[in-house]
Amino acid sequence: MEAMASPIPMDVDKLSYEIFALLESKFLFVPCYDLATGAPFMFSRADAVESDSFDFRLTDVCAATCAAAGAAAAVRSVDGRTAIAAASGAVAAMGNPASAAITHVLHNKQEFPLAVSMDDILVLSIGTGASSSAASCGNGWSTPMPTRSPSRDELARVTAQGVADMVDEAVAMAFGHASDSNYVRLQASNALNSPHTQTAGAAAGAMLSQRNVESVLFRGRRLSDRTNAEKVDALAAELVKEQERRMGSPLPNVVIKQVASPRLSSATTASSVTATVRTASTMPSPASWDSRQ
Repeated sequence: MEAMASPIPMDVDKLSYEIFALLESKFLFVPCYDLATGAPFMFSRADAVESDSFDFRLTDVCAATCAAAGAAAAVRSVDGRTAIAAASGAVAAMGNPASAAITHVLHNKQEFPLAVSMDDILVLSIGTGASSSAASCGNGWSTPMPTRSPSRDELARVTAQGVADMVDEAVAMAFGHASDSNYVRLQASNALNSPHTQTAGAAAGAMLSQRNVESVLFRGRRLSDRTNAEKVDALAAELVKEQERRMGSPLPNVVIKQVASPRLSSATTASSVTATVRTASTMPSPASWDSRQ
């Protein structure tokens, strides 16, 4: 039996989260980073519905968004026309994909016709937390200097953290007066590496109990009066209000373009147009009606 190729290393918890998010969300787009073009790439469900060139297998989407450090995923669409060298935010300088997601929503009027400004968007951005290396080097000036040069993975992690902080400040500035209610960034103030936070649930509880850190462009950071849990509760309340409003609205907030089926071909459309023209030609014009009078 031939040996199979070694699978791409992934974070199992993150992989499970991505799978359930893809299965439960009707309208979604998942960002990753394309190393081939050096730009963010969006896995969009609407694009997948419209074209096989943007339709990717679920396993490939998970591999692209969960690829471990140093292991970019070569992903192709189902028809093979679109190929990307995908990496997660932890690998490339895309530690905070919130800006890419916001840009996608604001500039995609077909799918999000009611998203006109930042006031129409609610963003919950979850950070990766401070790295363990950063926490171990925070003991003051007596901390010894490293005896070796940083590796590529360490440099990429530092770069991603710097970009994530810059994006956080830019997004907060873009929201302006609505940043306190429409934008929540969850970022652990220190690495959660204590023995009490070894499980994912304990780590999440410890992060939620911390006071929220708000970013102000060119003014640094400040501690909020509320904890992360209180911020999330307030955002959830806004989501409940929005859901109630949508239930009473006749217009959909997200529109997916319907692809023409084989039964509704261009020939069928042309036939219907011809029939409409013929019907219109049999109707008397206003001029002929006046002549009859």
